[in-house]
Amino acid sequence: MKKKALNAETMKYSNYRRLIEELRIESISRSELARRMGLTRAAISLQVDALLNQGLLVEGSSIALKSSGRSSIALKLNSNACYCVGVAIRRDYFAAGLFDFCGNELTCEHVDLVAPYDTRETAYAKLFSMIDNAIAQVKPSGAFIGIGVGAPGPINVEAGTIDDPPNLIAFEHTPVVSLLSERYHCPVTLKNDACTHALSELFYGVKDRYDSFLVLEVTGGLGAGLVLNRHLNESQLGNGSELGHTTIDINGRRCKCGNIGCAELYATLASITAYAMTVDSRFTNWRTIVDFANDGMPEARQVVEREAFYLTTLIVNTINMLDVEAIIVNGRDITYRPELLLSCIRRLLSERKLIKCGHPVDIITSSIDKNPDLLSAANLAIDRFLSSPEQLKRFGEAQRAAN
Repeated sequence: MKKKALNAETMKYSNYRRLIEELRIESISRSELARRMGLTRAAISLQVDALLNQGLLVEGSSIALKSSGRSSIALKLNSNACYCVGVAIRRDYFAAGLFDFCGNELTCEHVDLVAPYDTRETAYAKLFSMIDNAIAQVKPSGAFIGIGVGAPGPINVEAGTIDDPPNLIAFEHTPVVSLLSERYHCPVTLKNDACTHALSELFYGVKDRYDSFLVLEVTGGLGAGLVLNRHLNESQLGNGSELGHTTIDINGRRCKCGNIGCAELYATLASITAYAMTVDSRFTNWRTIVDFANDGMPEARQVVEREAFYLTTLIVNTINMLDVEAIIVNGRDITYRPELLLSCIRRLLSERKLIKCGHPVDIITSSIDKNPDLLSAANLAIDRFLSSPEQLKRFGEAQRAAN
C-alpha cells in the first residue's frame, strides 16, 4: 500500500510539471490541456484547481475554442508566485539577474572581468554584492526558489564546480554551487552555458516549433547544447556536446586538448579575428568585420565567408549524425547583424549532397533578445523547482499555511 501511495504522489507531481510546462509555452484552456496531456477534463480540473489554490497558476482572459467556437478561460502562470536568480559566467564578464516565475527580468547587472586583477576572491565578492543588491532593490513577492548558473565548460555538475575553462582565471576550480548555496540557503543549479541556452529555447525561444535542435554557441570558445525529442542531451558531468573539439582540419595544428585541427582553433571569434587582422589591421573584432562586410568591402566579406565555412563544417557533421530540425547560432557578438553569416551558411549547406537528400534544416539565431545568458541561467532554477516534488510540496504546504 505504501508503495502505491508513493507512486501516486510521484505521478501527481509529474503531472503538475507537465501541466505547468505546457503553460510556460502558451496560455491555454483546461480542455486544451486535457487534450495535450491525454487526460480527462475532470482529471485536469482537479490538478488545475490545486495549482490555482497554491498560487502557481491564475486565470486569464477568455479565449475562443477552435473546436466549438465557444469561449473558455485561459490559464497562465502566476508571475508573482516565486522568483529566482540567474548567474551567467563568461570569459570576459559575469552577470546576475532577478527573474519572476514567468521568466520576466526584474533587474540585472553586468561586470567585466579584468584579468589578471580579478582574483577568485574579488570576483565572488562582486557577484555576491550584485545578488544582494538585486534582491534588496526589487524586494520581489513570492518564494525564493533558487539560483541557476551557466558557465563555460568543462564543469562538474556532481561536484558543483567550474573546472578549468580556458581564459577564465577568476572562476576556474571553484565550488560555485557550495559557495552560493551556503550564502543564500537555496538550491543552486550549475550547467554548461550551451546547455542552459538549449533548455531555455524550449520555453522562451523556439518553444514548440522544433522537437530536436542544436544550439551552437560561438564566443571565446565553441560549444553546443543539444535537444532531442524535447529533452536536453548532456553528459553525466553536465557538459554539452564538445563540437569545438571535433576535427575540421586533419592536417591542422594540435589543440591543447590533444586533438588535431579542432574547430576551436579556427571558428571561435578570437580565432577568426586573429586571422582577420592578418587581412586588414582594422578588423579588430567581429562586429567591425560585419559592418565592413555589409558596407561591401570584399576583404571583410571573405572573412565572414571563412567563418561560415568553418561553422558549416560543424553543422554538416552534426546533421549527418543527428536528426535535428534546426541549428540555432548563438553568442553575444556572433548574432550581431547575423543575416549575412546565416545566408552564407545556408548556401554552403545547400551544396552538400547528403543534406539535400534529407529534410530541410533551419539555420536561425535565437529569438530571446534580452539578456539570453541570464534568462537561460534563471531557467535552470525554475526547471529544478518544477522537477523537484519536494520543493513543489513544500511550496504548496507554505501556501496553505499562509492562507
